[in-house]
Amino acid sequence: MFVEHEKREANVPHRERPHTLDKPAKILLDAADLIEQYGLAKGTQRDAEGRYCTYGAVMWAATGYGGLALNGPAARAIERIQRAIGHSVAAWNNIPERSQGEVVCLLRRVALGR
Repeated sequence: MFVEHEKREANVPHRERPHTLDKPAKILLDAADLIEQYGLAKGTQRDAEGRYCTYGAVMWAATGYGGLALNGPAARAIERIQRAIGHSVAAWNNIPERSQGEVVCLLRRVALGR
C-alpha cells in the first residue's frame, strides 16, 4: 500500500505536492480557503459578518487570531502577494471592483508559484 501511494505521488508535479510547500505558501492557501469560505471584506481585516480581507486572511492563517504585526512566514507571504500585484495588498484588496474569486485565485496562484 505504501508503494502505491509513492507511485501516485511521483505523478504529481513537485510544486503541487502539499508536503513540499513552504510555510508562506501554506499560509497563502489557508488564506484563500478562509476568503472562499467566509467571503471578502474591504477596509478591515475581518468584518462583523466574518469576512476577511486579503491581509487579514493571511494574518489569521499564520497566527490563528489575526493581528497587525508581520514577521516570519506571514511577512514572506505578503511579500509574495505584493510582488504579484505590484503594489500594496490593502489598496489592491479594497478596490471596489475586486471580487472574492479574484482574491482566492491570486492567493492560490501565488502559493503554487504560477
